[in-house]
Amino acid sequence: DIGMNCYDLFNCALKFTDDGLRIDLSDSFATLELLKKEGIGLIRFNCGIYYSAELGASYMTDRDAYIDALRQIAARAQELEIGLIPCLMWHYAAVPEYFGEPFRSWGRPGSKTAEFLKAYTTDIVTSLREYKSIFAWEFGNEFNLQADLPNWQKEFGKTDTRYWIQGRDVRYAIRLFAETVRSLDPDGRMIVSGHSAMRPSQYHLNT
Repeated sequence: DIGMNCYDLFNCALKFTDDGLRIDLSDSFATLELLKKEGIGLIRFNCGIYYSAELGASYMTDRDAYIDALRQIAARAQELEIGLIPCLMWHYAAVPEYFGEPFRSWGRPGSKTAEFLKAYTTDIVTSLREYKSIFAWEFGNEFNLQADLPNWQKEFGKTDTRYWIQGRDVRYAIRLFAETVRSLDPDGRMIVSGHSAMRPSQYHLNT
């Protein structure tokens, strides 16, 4: 089948107002209908948020409505026979920023970031695994491109390491994600990292 990125399939339904979160799925459903008409059979989308403030204003404050919206999208996709690849941790900075932790907390067992990874993954997988429309589970969006960059390597050995992340931190997070998913959904759905193709200079950046 033909697939495509549809970043805001879910995010477009989240309306942040002065009165709090409002969810309107009309654009999400219209998008599914349009893509079905155009012959798109597989959609990868952001199954989360982008900014840390959005995390606090959505999932962390109105979890039930947030999950219900995702379930409705999965159900409608199933009716239309469209496969979905939810990407759970889209932006590498959002979760550690929300908890006030450095980015490398993705690779620290017991950090609030790592614990959220497990909790959020558990919540999403147990809520959506019943739908045949879920084609695969994806960890994040191009996390590998943030690791081992030379301008961040300057932070090595300093007290302030907020902006520093290594490949091993990302590998730990992906392993934790995969183990959590497989324990909850053992039926063989694909688990993917969401990595980009490596930078041409990746080896030199790392060494």
